[in-house]
Amino acid sequence: AHSVGGFALGLAASNVQVRHVLTVGSQYAYWRDYLPAVRRRMWWKWHVAMPALAAVFGYVPAKRLGWMEDTPRGVALSWARSRPRFEDVYTGGLLAEPAASRAALPARFARLTAPMLAIGLDDDEFGPVDAIER
Repeated sequence: AHSVGGFALGLAASNVQVRHVLTVGSQYAYWRDYLPAVRRRMWWKWHVAMPALAAVFGYVPAKRLGWMEDTPRGVALSWARSRPRFEDVYTGGLLAEPAASRAALPARFARLTAPMLAIGLDDDEFGPVDAIER
């Protein structure tokens, strides 16, 4: 799995059935985990520009900007709300989840006990080592 795909394994209720995991740059990227050399630029892009574009267009036209693939509004808003702990992202606003649902997330991640090889690259702006280890 790559990028958020590896992270999503922890969210899956069926993750107990997974036997082996290989990830490359998989992370929950909290802005303070971005590489120091690009942290300010990444914060501006992901936490200011992308939510603003999502509000104006209903999605982020990232492909036109040469950033990545176009991104749905809800995904962009979720990324913009990143907190040190993933479950804290959904405490209020349009993406709010009940407290019981948020509290269940760490236990769901803990059920994924398959052997894992997590590969990270030193110069990965989106998935630096700090984000992968989070």
